[in-house]
Formats: sequence, structure tokens, C-alpha cells
Amino acid sequence: MIGFQFTSVALLCTMCLVNGYAGIFGDECPVELSQKTSRACQERRYRQLLANKNIYQLVPISFLPNEPIRWLNMTSDKMRAVFSKHPFEQWEFNIYLAKTVGGAEILKQWHKLNAGEDIQSFADFVKIYTFFRKAQEQLGDPYFKNPSDEEPFQNIIKYWMRDKVFAEQRLAGVNPMTLMRISTDRENVGLKWSELKKVLNQEFDWENLLINTPNMPKISLPKAISSKMVFVLRYPLLDYLPAMPDIMESRPHRKMWDPTSPITFFAVHPNNRNNLIPIAIQMDVKPGSPVYTPKDDGLWMLAKLSVQGADLGYNQVAEHLAKTHLLLEPFCVSKDRQLSENHPLHQIIKYHCRLGISITDKLAFQLLLGPNENLHKLFPYGYRGAVNIALKSYRQTSWKDTDFMGNIKKRGLDFRTLRYFPYRDDGKFIFDTIQKAVRDYVNQYYECDEDVQSDYELQNFMNEVSADGVGIDGGNGNVKDLPNELTSVDSLMAFLTRLLWQLSAQHAALNYPVADYGGFTLNMPTKLYQDSRVSDDVLSLFNFPNANISAQHAIVAFSLTNYRYDSLFDYGSQLPDKRGRDVISKWFNFLQRRVQPSLEKRNQNRFKGDHLTYPYLLPRWIPNGVQT
Repeated sequence: MIGFQFTSVALLCTMCLVNGYAGIFGDECPVELSQKTSRACQERRYRQLLANKNIYQLVPISFLPNEPIRWLNMTSDKMRAVFSKHPFEQWEFNIYLAKTVGGAEILKQWHKLNAGEDIQSFADFVKIYTFFRKAQEQLGDPYFKNPSDEEPFQNIIKYWMRDKVFAEQRLAGVNPMTLMRISTDRENVGLKWSELKKVLNQEFDWENLLINTPNMPKISLPKAISSKMVFVLRYPLLDYLPAMPDIMESRPHRKMWDPTSPITFFAVHPNNRNNLIPIAIQMDVKPGSPVYTPKDDGLWMLAKLSVQGADLGYNQVAEHLAKTHLLLEPFCVSKDRQLSENHPLHQIIKYHCRLGISITDKLAFQLLLGPNENLHKLFPYGYRGAVNIALKSYRQTSWKDTDFMGNIKKRGLDFRTLRYFPYRDDGKFIFDTIQKAVRDYVNQYYECDEDVQSDYELQNFMNEVSADGVGIDGGNGNVKDLPNELTSVDSLMAFLTRLLWQLSAQHAALNYPVADYGGFTLNMPTKLYQDSRVSDDVLSLFNFPNANISAQHAIVAFSLTNYRYDSLFDYGSQLPDKRGRDVISKWFNFLQRRVQPSLEKRNQNRFKGDHLTYPYLLPRWIPNGVQT
């Protein structure tokens, strides 16, 4: 039954004995399931949630009223008024606002120091990157740090041109979510070769691609695909995006490249520890688009840079914004509407929603996707293209996309075919730990399936967030493929594990690498240019964006990606109930004392083996929630 209800002891399963109705004789209500607390506490919880529903409401985005996205119904001014005084949120909220103001001041300072100057050498790009990185870090310790300054890390400034570094960024960089294995029609994973062929340039000799590639097995491409050796980057959401006017570059001898949807082929060599190697890039999905290979020198370098820019934009808009921020916001809003502060799940979810996706979404959305704002300035498809990507991505996104290992398997990226994949391997360690912590926590409060079924606050929460919800609040969150009720302890554990993973580690993996890879223009230029001062087949300084674009690029990257307020499960000592306090403290210590050293050793071995390291899923660098 959806809605507030009183539950008598007789309705509880006989196996799930209630340990007394604390709160009957005192003013303090305990941390307890909604049906297991006293009638007085149930009434108090009901009144609290009723008041919260007037403050926190889920509505369509005002300027996208016909879209399925739901977010908090507050203006930016009201949000500042509410959260700047909120007893739980105010400290971090005020730090976040100071960071936002500080970033704007840093950009003003750079323009003042560099007025009228433009790029004169490749070293100038390094100076811009370094200026903004250091300036952002100086905003305040300990919240503004980059793990690459403290952990073993390959120098991207030095190695950005290497093919190996280009390949490994698919596995340890800003976007570990797009690479897929090319599969045969008999398989149900990856991208089928029969489908991929439909968008390839038929004039290119795909059959002999590996045969014509130095240091690769001399076998046909179809045979290599059957042997599970070939992988691809493909961005359907970028197909046929129109260009918008370049509002950051007006010089007539510089023409911005149109947006493209490149297709990149990689292969693994069985005799080279199955390391990923780039072997071909088709520049776009448009018929007749040129294909370049490592033998094409300057054109190959330009092709790689085109992929890098496409990958950065796709990651930040589709994977990061749509599939993380926008997907998860309803959960953080609804937890205040449907789960009492005394509910065991509210007790922990609030730490993973602290500051709130709602705040970062509301304050940053227009600054990123508005006309003449950041993504309009940075990417050739402008704000219209960015909004198009975000909407298409969100429409295709469902709760199924939060299945961490399912996603890895679906893309055909198992260990046997791809040995080096830090996001997968380190992520599994973190995911498994979250899963164990959730199991222990849930078992403290839910003794049987009937406990889950009778917890009306939990059921109301699920009913509101799920797109299949019913009744007055049902379906407000509009999350597809999310059950509108939970019927077992196991289903609750699976749901909560995924939610905490997405809010913490998954967001960390998609967000924080941008500071190291995405903020450096030479590595990931958001735009490329045809310049009359240089031949079209030569990589030149003049192919890159100007100083103003590069500065805008850097400040956006660092403003979004180097702020961390806390670390995963560090809040155990703050929980009022001993049961929950002991569990979360136990697993925080496990992360710090067992997981952290193991992952540090992995990174040391990667560094020694000339691989990119992956500090972003070290426990001390994973925030509890979405903080930028």
C-alpha cells in the first residue's frame, strides 16, 4: 500500500521480532524502519515528510518541459537561501559557492595578465594548463587537490602524442565507458561487425587492416574479430551534429573543423600482453569519410586529436551529465520527501547526496549548456549540440545502465581479451566492497523479506523515483526500468549497492580524470582548426584552439574536477545509531587499510610497466557523492 500508514506489531513477520518500540516514553525517536517505531514517532515522521514535500519537489526542467528529466523545483536564489542555512548542507554548500566564485576570479586574473597575447609555441599550452591547475589548487586545502600530484602518475604533458597513451586513455582516462569489442553475429556482446560495416568507408581495405599494420598479426580483420582481438570507439550520439558559429575565434585565416563522429579501431596482440593498440581512425560516419592509420604521420595525429575532442565532449555531456547527474538527482530529492531522517537508509544516503546533485545541476547547468556559455564556447557543435547529446543520452538511459559488471560484460571487455583495464579491475574491488558494506548495513535493520515489504517509507521512495510508480507521488522521478517496489532483502541490497556505487565511485571515475587529461588542450582539444599558414596534412601549433579557448577549457576542467569534500564511508562515527555506526566504520577502515594498499601496489606496478596509472578509484580519492 502506498502512502502513510500505521503498522501494528501483529502485522510484522513472527521471525522479525521488534526490539522494543523506543520513543514511546521519550522525546527522541530512534533510527528504525518506518513500521517498527512507535505510533508517536510514526506521526512525527509523517509530519516531517509532509513539510519536506512542500520544500523539495521534483518537476520537469523549466526550459525543457516536454523532456523526461526531473529535477528539484527551486530557483538558484531559493537554493542559496535554503542550503546556505541547512544544518547538514551549509558548510559544504558555502565552500562550493566560494569555489565557483574563485574559479571566475582565476579566469579574470588570467585575462588581465595575458590580454592581447596568443599562443606562440606548444609550451604556451603547458603554461596555461599549469596556471589554472595551480590556481585552482590554491583555493583551499584539503578540498582542492589532485591525486596525480601525490600518486605515481605518467606525465601527460610529456607523453600526449604517444599512440600507447592515446589507447590507454580509453581504459584509464576520462571516458572508460565507450570502448567495445567488435563481435560476430553469433555473439551477444560488443558491437557486431555486420552493423559497424554499414557506416564504414567501403573504399578502404578493411579486410587487410591488420595485415597492413606494422607489428600486428598478419591475419584478416574478420578472423581477428572472430579471435576477439579487435575493439572500437563509436559515438552514435555525435552523428551528424551541425556546427554552430565559432564565437571564440574570428580571424578569417582560421576555419574551425565541423563536428565529427569518428570511429576508432584498436587491436590487441597476443604476444604483447594483449595491450590495446590503435590501428585506424575513420574521421566521421558520413559516406566517404577518410580513414587514417599510424602510417599517415601528421594526418594520423590530427585524427587522434579529433577522437580526443569527441571523447571529451561525449563523456562530459552523455556519460557524466545525463547518465550520472540527471539520472541520480531524483533519488537525492526523493530521499528527503519519502525517507524520514530517522530511517536507516536516509541516515547513509544523505552523506552520498550531501551538497546534492540538485545544487551542482541547478547552478552549473545553465553555465555549461546555455547560449554563449562554456560548452558553446568550447565545442564546435555549441550549446545546441550539447543539449541534443544530453537529451538523447538521457532518453536512452535507464536503471539498467547502473549495472557495473553487466556493462563491462555487455561491451565484451572481460579480462581474457583485455588484460589492462584499470577502471574495470579497480572498480570491481570498490564495487565489491560497497556491496559487502551494504549487505552488513541492511542486515542490521531488515531481518526478513517481510521487513522490506512492510517498510512503507522505503516503498514510497521506490514508487516515487520509478517511472512505473503509481498514485499521487508515483513516477515523479521518472527513472526507467527501476522497480516501483522492493520485495526482498536481496533486492534492496542490490538496489542500494548500485545507488551508492553510482553516487560515489562511478561519478569519481567519470569526473576527476578530466583534471589530468581533459584540461590539457594539447591532449584533448575541444576544437581543431584548418589554418592557411600550414598544410592540411601536417600537425601544427595552428591546428589548436587559441589562448582564450584554451584558458576557458582549463578553467572549466579544473572547476568541475578537483573538489572533494570527503571520502567514501568516512561518516561512520557521525551516525547516531550504534548498529549503523559500527558497520560503516568497519568498512571505511577496510577501504583504508586493505583496499587502499592493494590498489596502490597495482598503480606502482602499472607505473613501472610504463602504463597509465589510475588513482581515481583509490579510496581516499573517492568522495561519498556527486560534489562537482
